[in-house]
Amino acid sequence: MQADDFDGSAIDTRKWFVYNSPNSGFARVPEAVSVGGGFLKITGGYNSAGKDVSGGVSSLVHQAYGRWEARIRVERGAGYSAVALLWPQSEKWPNDGEIDLVEVKQGDRQSATAAVHNGPNNDIIETPTAMVADFTAWHTVAVEWLPDRLTYFLDGRAVLNVKPGYSRDGAPTIPSTSEMHMALQLDTGCHDGIPCRTSSTPAKVSMYVDWIRTYAYRG
Repeated sequence: MQADDFDGSAIDTRKWFVYNSPNSGFARVPEAVSVGGGFLKITGGYNSAGKDVSGGVSSLVHQAYGRWEARIRVERGAGYSAVALLWPQSEKWPNDGEIDLVEVKQGDRQSATAAVHNGPNNDIIETPTAMVADFTAWHTVAVEWLPDRLTYFLDGRAVLNVKPGYSRDGAPTIPSTSEMHMALQLDTGCHDGIPCRTSSTPAKVSMYVDWIRTYAYRG
């Protein structure tokens, strides 16, 4: 099992890679990531150059199948999506899949979604209805990625179950072609279904992570 309670004064770079891609579509900078008070904090907002930036980290633990858990919350503010996901080690997206434990896109933080992407056409299966909860408060999200199912959980309650099969485009419903690792991100908006900032969005918006757990598959 990998665990991180974020009890130090800085991100543990033996466990995490900190994003540094200020010129990408999702502009991310190391300065947006901090650890203190027992939490990982990822903050979005305009930098001194007037560019909207945020951040993220990805785990250095890669594995095929297992269980991943994270305890998170996010401040209100349109223009930023709090995300916990599994990303393929191969970096071949969408061919090798993506498993989204949670995406909190709406600025009021009263709902979220979970999903799986897979195949060259980015076929998506997601929660049929939004997960309704106050994500400004702490919640535990989890996924079990197994050869014969994907099961997503919110506070211990199953919210989506994906069984083996094929999409209309012929892609498998469950990714299997690459090991994956956990990523924690606060994504900037105005694209990919994330609303833009509004006049009521605070200057800074932060996502917090209390802890994460990763369990290996014992098949």
